[in-house]
Amino acid sequence: MTTRTNDPDTVGPGSGAEFPADWADRLDRALDAVRGLYGQLDALSLRQTRLIQDDALDELLELLADRQRVIDDLNDAIRGVSPYAARWDELMPRLAEPKRTAVERSMEGIRRMAASVDRRDSADHAALRDRRKAIADELAGMGRARSAMQAYKDGSGHTPRFQDREG
Repeated sequence: MTTRTNDPDTVGPGSGAEFPADWADRLDRALDAVRGLYGQLDALSLRQTRLIQDDALDELLELLADRQRVIDDLNDAIRGVSPYAARWDELMPRLAEPKRTAVERSMEGIRRMAASVDRRDSADHAALRDRRKAIADELAGMGRARSAMQAYKDGSGHTPRFQDREG
């Protein structure tokens, strides 16, 4: 028996369920939501790179909180696309050619934005790692300098034991 439903979230591969008549419009809306959120993530990623370069750590922390909210929304939006993705090979041939081409372009745009964000994030991670190492090296150098200064400081408890009186 085939189950018919108007909720695409209940339709999955091998379920035998049919998508509602407006599934293509729902797919468009779901892809638009994903594309829009990736656009927001891309803009935040660009700003993140600038903040890292400028050592603007307070602003970076605020941005990361904003970014997490966008990522949470993006995960929800992707769940909206997943019932269609699970049956992609079955559903795409049902679309008229112009609509199929539009969906493919939309998916390609999403892939490009995701790859761009990923590349930028990898570069930002490397920059933050290098910055952390530089700070650690700087702190270690300060500790060595402090120890050296302490060794020559007056009142350090070292007084001369022998004096050359013959001069």
